[in-house]
Amino acid sequence: MNYRFGDIAETLLDNGYTPIPIRYGTKIPAMSNWQTTDYSTSSKKLKSLIEQCPGLSTGIVLGQVCVIDIDVLDAEITGVCMEIVTAKLGVAPCRV
Repeated sequence: MNYRFGDIAETLLDNGYTPIPIRYGTKIPAMSNWQTTDYSTSSKKLKSLIEQCPGLSTGIVLGQVCVIDIDVLDAEITGVCMEIVTAKLGVAPCRV
């Protein structure tokens, strides 16, 4: 599922994440210095990015956020991987 930056960025920020616009069809941030993005220093910074990049994809800056990315194409093996991760770390949002 692809969430457009303009539609979800403010919600992500409200929930404690640091959203960044991603060039569509890539994993490349559409802004420089994305690693040090801090919207708390300027309330206008996010609004400006939303205006400039409303239809781009959305990423979040990791750091305090843990993500596990398992790239498996076999459905059966995917299920086994999910069971292992869930057993070790607990239930979390998942995208297949």
